[in-house]
Amino acid sequence: MVIKSVLWQLKKEAEKRKDVYQNLRSKYKILKQFKTFNDLKNFLHNKNNTDYTLKDNIILTFLSEYQTTQYKNLLSPFIILIFEPALKSIFYLYKKKLYYYPQLNQSDLASLILAFFLEELENSLLNQKVFSKIIGRIKNKVRKYFYNLLLEEKAKKEYQKEPETEEIDSAPIKEKFINLLNQLENQKIITPTQKHILLASIIYNQPLKQIAKELNLSYEDVRQKKSRG
Repeated sequence: MVIKSVLWQLKKEAEKRKDVYQNLRSKYKILKQFKTFNDLKNFLHNKNNTDYTLKDNIILTFLSEYQTTQYKNLLSPFIILIFEPALKSIFYLYKKKLYYYPQLNQSDLASLILAFFLEELENSLLNQKVFSKIIGRIKNKVRKYFYNLLLEEKAKKEYQKEPETEEIDSAPIKEKFINLLNQLENQKIITPTQKHILLASIIYNQPLKQIAKELNLSYEDVRQKKSRG
């Protein structure tokens, strides 16, 4: 229900700011055939309309305007609504996973997806098939986010022990360390396996031999991966 509420608020905002769309319509010839934003949105969302080149060029027009305008806050509701079906699909796909992560709720998930989306709007290259490329990258980011959560939960569940050092026992330091590992993994400096080993051995003080057994690796492999991490 949360994603529907968010989108409903955005629709209200778009209705209030009809002038934003009309200004775009007067600026770009490609939009002139769509008298209202709803007309445009319905065309883009109708699967029977198979002029994919036109659809792609319309989206490119909005993205180009978004990346160059000073008024991103006015334009973002319109672009989010253009991507509405795909964003809802991602939300409902991962909504099922919230059961396993009680620290997250539906609002967190909706915020996460929209944050990733706005990040992509800002940074995406303006080329063909941009719609599918943006959605693909958002899916990958959300998948990566939940994968990191899974690794952390697995380490907590299987290797939970009181740390020997007072430093790592500090919650802020522990959180910073986990965030650092996530960042290193995202930058491909360490692998997911290396991150798992570092979490288990440093945060949860688990012996390397037990980690090796769990990961079906040799003790020497685990020792080397930890050293390289």
